[in-house]
Amino acid sequence: MPAPLPIPSGRSPRIAFLALALGLGSAACQALPPPSRADAREGVVRADSPEAARAVADALDALLPEVLTLVPDAHARPIEVWIQDEPTLYTFPRTSTYRDADGFFSDRLDRIHLRGSADDLRRTLAHELVHATLGPSWRALPGTIEEGLCDVVAIRICPESASRLRAGRLLAAALELGGFDLESAETDEPASRADATADASVGPRYVQHVFASNGRTAPLDPLEVFRAHAGRSTASMPGDVKKALYGLAFLVTERIVERRGVAGLHALVGRAGRSVGSEASVDLLLGAAELTRDREDWRRAIASALGPAEIGEIARILPGINLSRAVSLRLAGPAPTRSEASLDVRCERP
Repeated sequence: MPAPLPIPSGRSPRIAFLALALGLGSAACQALPPPSRADAREGVVRADSPEAARAVADALDALLPEVLTLVPDAHARPIEVWIQDEPTLYTFPRTSTYRDADGFFSDRLDRIHLRGSADDLRRTLAHELVHATLGPSWRALPGTIEEGLCDVVAIRICPESASRLRAGRLLAAALELGGFDLESAETDEPASRADATADASVGPRYVQHVFASNGRTAPLDPLEVFRAHAGRSTASMPGDVKKALYGLAFLVTERIVERRGVAGLHALVGRAGRSVGSEASVDLLLGAAELTRDREDWRRAIASALGPAEIGEIARILPGINLSRAVSLRLAGPAPTRSEASLDVRCERP
C-alpha cells in the first residue's frame, strides 16, 4: 500500500489536508493526453492516431529550425504537442478552454495544444512554436503585438496559406474599426489595390457596404492593441474584439517587418526596454509601421493591404458578398449616389 503523505512542518493537519485536496482536484480537472504518441527531435506529439501523431512530429522537426532561423533570441526547448478535437488544458472550468482558438501554448507545462480540424494545422503549429521559443528580450512587446509576430513568422514559413490568414485577420480588424466597402465597376477587368484610390465618379458602380452587427455604437480604438493582452487565457473580452486585436497586431507587425525585417523589429523592442507600454514605446512602433494614432490611418492601411487574393478569401468567409465582377476595397464611405447600386452586408463575426 502507498506510504502516508507527510504533513509539512508548521502547518496544521487540516490545512495540509485542504492543500492536498486542492492539488488533487486540480490534477483531476486536467485534460487527459491523447492516446497515440510520436517522438520528434525536440519533443513529443500526442494525437488520437499514430498516423496523426507522426505527421505532426515530422512537421515539428521541419518547422522548429525555420522558426529559430527567422527569429532572433529564439531557443529550442523540449516540448509536447497535443492534437485535440478542441484545444483544452482543463476539463473544468470551461473558461480554461480556448473555444475559438485553433491552438495555444502553455508556458508552465511546455505544451502546445492544437485543434485537429484547424484551417491550417502546420501554420498554427508554426505560430505556437514562435510563442514557445521566444527569449526574454521579446518580453517588451506590448499588448497583443506578440500575436502579430507569431502570425507574420508563420506565414513566412507557410506561405501557401498567407492570403487566408491575412484576409481573416484584416477583415476582423476592419469590421471593428467601422467597416469597409467593396466596389465594382461595370467592367470585368481585374481589380488592383490602386483601384481603391481611383476616381469614384467615373461610370456606374456597385457598392457592398460591409459592417459589423454587434450592437456597439463606437468603433474600436486601434491603440488598444498596445494595451490589451488578447492572447492571454485570462483575457476577458468579446470574441470579435479579441479577433480584431489579433488583426491589428498582425497589421502593425507585418508593416514593421516589411520595412525592417524581424531583426529590425527585435532591435526596436530592445530600444523600448523598460518603457514597454509607455507612450514613447507605442510611438516608436507606430513610426516603424508608418502609422499614426488616427483611426482613419489604420483603416487606410488595411484597405491598401487587401489585394485580390484576400478579397476572394473575404468572399469565402462572409456569405452574401457578391464577386461576380472584379472588385476593389475602399473605406466605408457616404451613402451611395444614383450611379451606384448598393447592398448592405451585416456581419455577426468573421
